[in-house]
Amino acid sequence: MTIHTFASKRESELSGKKITVSHSTESEIVKMLDIAQKYANIIDIKPYYMYRQKHIEGNLENVGYCLSGLEYMCNIQIIEKKQTIIAFGAGAVSKFMLP
Repeated sequence: MTIHTFASKRESELSGKKITVSHSTESEIVKMLDIAQKYANIIDIKPYYMYRQKHIEGNLENVGYCLSGLEYMCNIQIIEKKQTIIAFGAGAVSKFMLP
């Protein structure tokens, strides 16, 4: 399970238009993240990776959870910039990491 906090993207449709988006307050976001953390504890999943994005709400982070022993190493390697990512499609960006 990954808990995401909203992060606006510079090139997204929302950033180029005058659209009013209702955002939660930082305290509301923290409460939502606390609820998610409590649920994760109830179903016995533990955090195993965390990453931040440039324009993330409340200067918070995204956290990935899993059952103990079932960590997805690809996520960890990508976040640590140790994994090549090959992308396809319009606007896709590949990242090549040297061993």
